[in-house]
Amino acid sequence: LLMGFGFPLANAIIQRAEMSVGRRAGVLYLANTAGAVCGSLAAGFVLLPSYGLQRSATVLMAIAAGAIVPLYLSEPRTSASRVRTAAASLAIAVVALGVWLLRPADVLIQKALGLPKNNERVLTIDDGLTEVIAVTEVPTGRTLVTNGHAMSSTMPMSQRYMRSLAHIPLLSMDAPQSVLVIGFGVGNSTQAATLHPSVTRVELADLSRDILAHAAYFASGNKDVLHHPRLAVYINDGRQHLQMQSPASYDLITLEPPPIAYAGVGALYSQEFYE
Repeated sequence: LLMGFGFPLANAIIQRAEMSVGRRAGVLYLANTAGAVCGSLAAGFVLLPSYGLQRSATVLMAIAAGAIVPLYLSEPRTSASRVRTAAASLAIAVVALGVWLLRPADVLIQKALGLPKNNERVLTIDDGLTEVIAVTEVPTGRTLVTNGHAMSSTMPMSQRYMRSLAHIPLLSMDAPQSVLVIGFGVGNSTQAATLHPSVTRVELADLSRDILAHAAYFASGNKDVLHHPRLAVYINDGRQHLQMQSPASYDLITLEPPPIAYAGVGALYSQEFYE
């Protein structure tokens, strides 16, 4: 909210120069738009991969505090309170950053994931490139949580239906040989596909290297399937991966999208997607 105050404050200052207000407004709007575009690119491709969520927020806060400088320089030179206002603003920014740095190093990630259930133990939290990943454990199994949503699990009921996504269609075919699994999760469907003796090649397409990096937490369920000799792993969007293959490359293509109620997932349940 406070970071958003920079533009209207600057806009209020340029309105005081009546003769050049048009030119100054244009330059300000151009700078604000360029900053928004460059900021989104820098956050997605530089800050988050290099520093993670919380340290990226700290960098952006420090940059936002730098807005004090152009606002100071834009004030009329004759303003008696110019120096006092800038000094007070700088002091507030320094104190705010200091208080922020005293917060726990994972405060943002914890808020994104939500509180664990009463009997749930958090084994790890990872600030990944495309999602915040947590692995939680209860006596009956472990769960993969991404951005606060439970995505996959080694609990008996979860394993049962996720493995059936591979077993039922493969058992319905005569000597299937090739399988594509879209989305790894905790490896239930992928490992199930490798159990069929006629299957000579299983391909896995997943967008997230970070999810695959956490597969060892679920090794008791997936039997370390990422090192299976018949498995080939592709870091790619499932749809794009399919478009790169020749027709009829697979006897089975199986995937389980996240629950339909999650934002952005509805398209994965559409007729167009499956066609």
